[in-house]
Amino acid sequence: MPSPVGRTRRPNGTTSVRFTMRVNEEAHEKAARAAAALGLTMAAYFEHLLRREELDESGRPLWWSQHQEELPLSQSA
Repeated sequence: MPSPVGRTRRPNGTTSVRFTMRVNEEAHEKAARAAAALGLTMAAYFEHLLRREELDESGRPLWWSQHQEELPLSQSA
């Protein structure tokens, strides 16, 4: 069965999906340097970061400050 558009099968059998985002140039360069230093693609580097992300009971990353103002979803997108 073919994969849906935007998804590819990986050698280990997992499915990947397209994840597109825009970041500032400095953040992109930092991620690219880190990925290259590890011998990883940017996608693999990002996946490793997300796997290690610890979340609180509300689903927020632990590094997110309780004092930061929360934007309504309609304003944060």
